[in-house]
Amino acid sequence: MNIDKMIEDFEKAKNLVLSKKNQEPKDDTDILFHWILNTECNPYATFQSDIAVQCERVESLKDLYHNIHHALEDDGELTLVNFLHGREVKPMAIFDAPNNYQTFEEFENKILENHPKHPAIKTGVELFEGDIKDFVKKAEEYHVNSIKRCYLMDGARFGAKEANKHYKDYGCFDPEWEKDIKSINRVKRSKP
Repeated sequence: MNIDKMIEDFEKAKNLVLSKKNQEPKDDTDILFHWILNTECNPYATFQSDIAVQCERVESLKDLYHNIHHALEDDGELTLVNFLHGREVKPMAIFDAPNNYQTFEEFENKILENHPKHPAIKTGVELFEGDIKDFVKKAEEYHVNSIKRCYLMDGARFGAKEANKHYKDYGCFDPEWEKDIKSINRVKRSKP
């Protein structure tokens, strides 16, 4: 083992990641990677787990950048989809392509095999309509709505004060959400 080489590789990866985090994105690869580096969104909500795990270490993030570039610029094997789960629509980036399968249904089944199924909830996959900027915007909206939904559930259960303590550190937190908790509690009290 050559520790000096490991440190040198780490420094190179760190410099790449920091430069991409702080610079204005120039192309689709930069847009998606810049978002990954700057969002609070859980990568496991947006990517399949073998890709999301690459967000856990600096050296892996460097590899993820190159994987994104290769998928977007070279072979087109990054597919933007909407994962449908009941009424919920979650944007996801899948490192695979429908043209690798005989039918879109095979592609859809491959994606769905990694997601829990519930017999009463319809699940499916559809292609995302839009570009990388649209995808990033929708993924961020999905994240904010998920945080708000959790905040409201916790607020209705434990009170706004407790929910505020837990969620105030999220960058997307909006103190105005507390009004929705009060509305929920009024509805709960008015039910017979």
